[in-house]
Amino acid sequence: MAAQSSDAELRQRVTKAGSVPELENLNNTNATTKAEPVVMLKDQPSAKKWRNWWIRGMLSLLMIGLSGAVVMMGPMALTLMIFILQLKCFHEIISIGHSTWPKELPLFRSLSWYFLLAANYFFYGENFTPLLHEFFAGSTTQATAIIQYHRFVSFWLYVIGFVTFVLSLRAGFYKFQFKQFGWTHLALLLVVATSQLIVRSIYEGLIWFLLPSSMVVCNDIMAYLFGFFFGKTKLISLSPKKTWEGFIGAFWSTVVFAVFFSQLMASSPFLYCPVESLTLYQIDNEDCLPPVAVLPQTYTLMPRVQDILLLAGIERETFELQPIVIHAVVMAVFASLIAPFGGFFASGLKRAFKIKDFDDLIPGHGGVTDRFDCQFVMAVFSFVYYHSFIKVYNVNGILETIFAMQPEAQIEVHQHLTAYLKAAGQLE
Repeated sequence: MAAQSSDAELRQRVTKAGSVPELENLNNTNATTKAEPVVMLKDQPSAKKWRNWWIRGMLSLLMIGLSGAVVMMGPMALTLMIFILQLKCFHEIISIGHSTWPKELPLFRSLSWYFLLAANYFFYGENFTPLLHEFFAGSTTQATAIIQYHRFVSFWLYVIGFVTFVLSLRAGFYKFQFKQFGWTHLALLLVVATSQLIVRSIYEGLIWFLLPSSMVVCNDIMAYLFGFFFGKTKLISLSPKKTWEGFIGAFWSTVVFAVFFSQLMASSPFLYCPVESLTLYQIDNEDCLPPVAVLPQTYTLMPRVQDILLLAGIERETFELQPIVIHAVVMAVFASLIAPFGGFFASGLKRAFKIKDFDDLIPGHGGVTDRFDCQFVMAVFSFVYYHSFIKVYNVNGILETIFAMQPEAQIEVHQHLTAYLKAAGQLE
């Protein structure tokens, strides 16, 4: 009888549409309550404005410094930092959906975290298969078997979670539980998948991680500064404190930053050489050939540009430039014009649930998701752009195929490759 009474009470809390009455009341309140006037940063009281300035500024410098220190500790430390940030972002996003979940329903939190761990097992296995084969070479057969069959293991990890979810369904709450199932998978797509693209960029070379991520940081800082001093024209209703002045000022600042920062980074083999170890950078790796993107190339000026230069007394038909500068400008344009929509998306999500920030972990900034919403969008673009226009070969993909072969086939590949390199004069 007690169990039946508990179920009846739960059903009263969940409407036929699969929502919670308290949440419906909140939406009704939003619809009838007039929005409070927004005060731009420029027009806020001086004491409050400058107090927030110092809080945000000091914490921003602290976060940049800590991130730089982690980068210098090695690729494993950097990967671990991204994993920890991923966990926090997932917790913040999933907590919004769980805030309206009747706690009496079974496995309502544990199952979400189980799917997170299963997704990370799959993605990290995909990213690190060649490196793990080398790391565990000559180790136990169990370790190599897990690496070799990790896709099959990943599939069954998901199946276990899927079956568990189906068995946890309770009459009267189907729609509500399926909404939470979808919410969990949306969080996995937004957080886990994008963070794994960041990790893959690290091992392609630190420059492909630091360059796009630093552009987002630069754009965010400059948008705040221009908005702080000059902002008066509202940019978008989803984020009413964002201004056109901040948006335009951040755009040009990010482009200029990209031109100079890309050239600086392209001068260091430490930054552009691929990371070929799970734990260490190859700082003294003399075998690393500079990629084409960092080598100066000769370009021909357009005839009209040549004519304009002649009017100024300058006779020039060609000029030299590192291709990475062009790539950096393209990334800067995306970081300035498109990546902010990740922040607008997050603002809309927060407004839908009537919350100011995803968390209050970082004073003046909010939660980790509030700081990384634009990074998620930038991570996808930079990964796709790099593999479409910059990367010309994929050694890891070739190694993954070779490591999956039988030993006899691996020896045969080695013999053919050795014969080819000798014939080409690359080996004696």
